[in-house]
Amino acid sequence: MHHELEGTGELFFPENGKANWTVAYLKKLPTPQEINFCINRFIIVVPVADINEIYQLITTNKLSRFLQTCSLYGSEPFVNAAAEELSFLGVYRFPQVGEHNSQKMGLPWDGQYILQQLIRWVYLGFHSQTELAPLGEKFLTPFTTDKKTLEKRS
Repeated sequence: MHHELEGTGELFFPENGKANWTVAYLKKLPTPQEINFCINRFIIVVPVADINEIYQLITTNKLSRFLQTCSLYGSEPFVNAAAEELSFLGVYRFPQVGEHNSQKMGLPWDGQYILQQLIRWVYLGFHSQTELAPLGEKFLTPFTTDKKTLEKRS
């Protein structure tokens, strides 16, 4: 709020008086304390001339643990380069501006692949069916946790 009072930013929120969401438009990068204040439906928008300012803010203040979603706007080379660097710092979701709450099937949400909670991954370190053949037919069929199928195999 002090940014609005100092003329270095503006706050936008619903006219109905409820704090359903808030957008802070700042003319300069926020402090770590201001970033820590961002919970729920609170977003900070900052125009940046040099993306290195953001990298430095994140690394200097150890903010990677707070990163999740980031929308970038600019030329394609800028967006691609910035997304690559920010992904190394912890961002894993780069939706288009305005689509933060739109979830596309199969993409991570809150750092997790939702469908993965329903799957149990199994790794087989074999290279070919020929290597599996001496182990018997049980190893050539798909894995399952269904009790009836397991009983048939034993």
